[in-house]
Amino acid sequence: LKMQLSLQNIDLQRINPKYLGIGGLGLFLFGSVFGFLAFPKILHSQVSSQLALKKGNEKRDLWTKLPIPLDFKIYLFNVTNPLDVQKGAKPIVNEVGPFFYEEYKEKLNITDNDKDDTVSFNPRDTFYYNIEKSGGLSEDTIVTIPHPALLAIILSTERERPMALKIINKSFDILFGKTTSIFVTTTARKILFEGIPIYCNVTDFASKAVCAELKKRD
Repeated sequence: LKMQLSLQNIDLQRINPKYLGIGGLGLFLFGSVFGFLAFPKILHSQVSSQLALKKGNEKRDLWTKLPIPLDFKIYLFNVTNPLDVQKGAKPIVNEVGPFFYEEYKEKLNITDNDKDDTVSFNPRDTFYYNIEKSGGLSEDTIVTIPHPALLAIILSTERERPMALKIINKSFDILFGKTTSIFVTTTARKILFEGIPIYCNVTDFASKAVCAELKKRD
């Protein structure tokens, strides 16, 4: 059974223009509502189904643990005249690097939250030093840089509480050891990963205040 509809059989002159206008307006409103409300939901549903991190599928496995490492390389700027800088000279620096690492990314303690369609996890990034791609440069290479914690304390105190600068200054020998410089000389390994020690097991007021502020910014 075939049905054919020919415009020749429709007398357009007998159609009320008002009905055409109402019909056109209805189609316009339907298209607008569909475009602004329904279509984004349909699109989101289709995209979500394609990107869903369902347990056991290949995408989930790749997302959980990358099978290949990412390249992570960094350069450090070594200050060669720290004593002169403290006397007002311009710093002279030389670039040291690259320090090349292979970064492995993994997600642990994964929990699927079905109610809000989210996933909770703890990220773990592991870095392995590649001495060949570092040009034979060791992680134990000695570098002199501005002391990041010391300068941060001085600058923030000078900006926010300049009257407290003299008090804070008394805590530096306790927190950073007997220091007479705004620079620190240590290994690239400590600068990048192990960190520079700050001795916060203290009892005096100034040192405790500095440590409390550092912990807030951690």
